[in-house]
Amino acid sequence: MDTVNYEAIEGIIYLGIILDLVTLICFFVLCYNVSKIKKQIAVDKDIKAAFSMYISLG
Repeated sequence: MDTVNYEAIEGIIYLGIILDLVTLICFFVLCYNVSKIKKQIAVDKDIKAAFSMYISLG
């Protein structure tokens, strides 16, 4: 009754590693493009200040 399905646990670990890698890649792509995104969103200084406040609040 105390059997452990190690193949299922191994599959879950590999799935977690893959999801972590995809998340990390997306994060670096977002960081690389954040200045372009800010330029597209922010048109005048008031919007830039609001965007900066929004980003600082998390």
